Amino acid sequence: GEKPRENGVAEQAQAHAQAQAGWVRRSSRNVNSHTISDARVQALFQKLEHDCDSVKVLKLKNFLPPDASSEVMEHVLIKLAMNRSVEALYIHNFNDAMDDAMMHKLMKVLRQPQSRIWALNIGENYRLTTAGWEYFTRELKRTAVTHMYMSEHVISPELKVAMRDAVRENRKKHGRHNSYWNHGVISKVTNMWWNPSNSGKYKREREAARSSGTPSTTPAARPIPRPEVCLGLGLSPTPTLSPPSSPPPPPISPELPDAKADPNPDANPTPTPTPKPDPDATPDPKPSPNPIANPKPKLHANPSPPTGRKSPTKRLRVTL
Repeated sequence: GEKPRENGVAEQAQAHAQAQAGWVRRSSRNVNSHTISDARVQALFQKLEHDCDSVKVLKLKNFLPPDASSEVMEHVLIKLAMNRSVEALYIHNFNDAMDDAMMHKLMKVLRQPQSRIWALNIGENYRLTTAGWEYFTRELKRTAVTHMYMSEHVISPELKVAMRDAVRENRKKHGRHNSYWNHGVISKVTNMWWNPSNSGKYKREREAARSSGTPSTTPAARPIPRPEVCLGLGLSPTPTLSPPSSPPPPPISPELPDAKADPNPDANPTPTPTPKPDPDATPDPKPSPNPIANPKPKLHANPSPPTGRKSPTKRLRVTL
């Protein structure tokens, strides 16, 4: 009678071990293969692609699980590289996704001249090595980051001082961190070593604006969305408005026909003035063409962009 009982115990132990192993494997598959298709992740991608104001202060923990894979994080960074609305990025507590290689890709995004990110919380990422943080510190001065936080207990005091010196120097580059017209973003940026709402300049402008009733934002201070993005969201495009720092519009395509130098004069004859009638001459049965009634040359409906020039509204694929 003892043998069947021993077999039963062994079978139960084996079943328990298999159940434990199966549970671990299913959890791993969910993280690596199903996170990109998750509804929250796809919603984040859409908001980044459309430069939505709701992600000006972007806390990734609201869209990604803490155990998100490096593949998902790389997709997020690619979207961030093309985004022009995010100003504060909270990318903390992603131990599985953030390592030294991902840090290099993040800094590549922050170094872009068109990046608007000036606040960065990158704490609680413990897979980053000392070499990774040293690289971060060297590249920090090449970004627009003026306020930040990281878990300083994993670095030396000297490295923390170097980071703080870099972000303080960056505050001379722009005024998005201490101007009251950016109050909607500044008031939401917290959990930094030094919160931007404590700025003396910001406090003075806030008090002056409240006393005079001045609104906290001005049209010139807001980034103008791209026309195709506006149409995609059901908004009206505003191609005539642009922020002060926007580049001038490109010149007219050289492929459009030029009225002064027509390459094919026979196809579009230049109208000539009607000569004065001669009373002694025989009347011409066909009157001279009327220059007012002469139709203008038709331009191509969809002219191709000039060679070597990209449309300023076209999104480019970014490889990190």
